Amino acid sequence: MPDPPTLNTYGTHRMNKSDKLDLTCRGRQRLLWSTPPTSTRLSTSDCSGSGLFCLTLTITNATVNETGQYQCYYKDLKVEDGKTAAGVYVFVHDSKVPFVPSEKEYEVVFIREGERVVIPCRGSVENLNVTLNTNYPIKEIHPDGKDSVWDPKKGFILPTHLISYAGVVSCQTRIKNETFKSPLYIVAVVGYKIYDLTLTPVHQRLSVGERLVLSCTAHTELNVGIEFNWTHSGGALNLGSGFHTVSHKKKLWDSLELSNTLIVENVTVDHSGDFTCTASSGQMEKSASAYLTVFGGCTENILLHNVILIKKSYEMDQGGSNSLV
Repeated sequence: MPDPPTLNTYGTHRMNKSDKLDLTCRGRQRLLWSTPPTSTRLSTSDCSGSGLFCLTLTITNATVNETGQYQCYYKDLKVEDGKTAAGVYVFVHDSKVPFVPSEKEYEVVFIREGERVVIPCRGSVENLNVTLNTNYPIKEIHPDGKDSVWDPKKGFILPTHLISYAGVVSCQTRIKNETFKSPLYIVAVVGYKIYDLTLTPVHQRLSVGERLVLSCTAHTELNVGIEFNWTHSGGALNLGSGFHTVSHKKKLWDSLELSNTLIVENVTVDHSGDFTCTASSGQMEKSASAYLTVFGGCTENILLHNVILIKKSYEMDQGGSNSLV
């Protein structure tokens, strides 16, 4: 593992609107820069020499859009800050545009019960007095410094229960008696609870060439996304090689019914064994199993048929005697 890349500027760099900034990165391997998604006034130039790779990132005529995290990393290695990457956060101060614009006109923020949520109203100016405004109903939330805080590099951070009903929110601040608002953010509540999971039929007997249908059904709370995964006798199923699935979603009064049906058109003896369906919502996971027995060839089918006849004969004789002759 080579030494980490080195920068000419670390930590936090502050600059004014329209200024220029050169960020130079040196290292032992080929280098790349990652930049804020809103930044556009950038260029790079190679400065390699003296046995080191070198790449300079230049910000020209900076605007608030260039505010954000800049990270230099080795191109061919996994990105790990302090090991294969080094970064600097840049603030481009503009008192007329205190909030960094979003990439989109409306940005969706997904929230989950019991978690803290980040409304990404980042600032171009630090040390602002920022409140969070909800539109439905109209409400103003002030940071308390503990549960609710505003971080200029991240945004407004607070418990989900304070805004789970809000629908649309935005951040707001005042500078010299002038009010400024951040972009609007749509709050979407995402559930995770899986109430139960069933796989039917639990035990199935088929002959070679018959069709297998296994239905895996999950009942969940509303607004849950489920990923279904199948295994056969402990190994992952290669969907598309004889297997295919069909998904279905049904909204009930206060829950969702999500199903994933596994279909094999022509079973073989090799398909015998356990089939396991696993449903995951990201925070919760449940599994259910079923067993398939496949009878192959005429001999096995005749033996099975004879066993069934003997069993029926025995059951009939039980009505008149206690023994099978």
